[in-house]
Amino acid sequence: MEKDKKSIQLLLAGREYPLFVTEESEAFIRTTVEKINAEIAVLKENYQGDMQDFLAMYLLMQMTQNEISSPEEKSRVEEQLNSIINLLDRP
Repeated sequence: MEKDKKSIQLLLAGREYPLFVTEESEAFIRTTVEKINAEIAVLKENYQGDMQDFLAMYLLMQMTQNEISSPEEKSRVEEQLNSIINLLDRP
């Protein structure tokens, strides 16, 4: 582990994930996870399915909304989504 990073636990879509983050990025990451969990909760209230269905719908919604955003925003969101996908792919 790098000196400037610390270990945190995140509860994302009902699963816990360990993550190493910088002090500066921790608040942003935690806020992002809270927003994702809130959006998934709304999807769960309104639709039937399992967590994979809700995650897929969330990703679709984000990418669709992102199409009307700037290229810089699109790149940032894609990077974040790839990070989340990598976390979800871990055993």
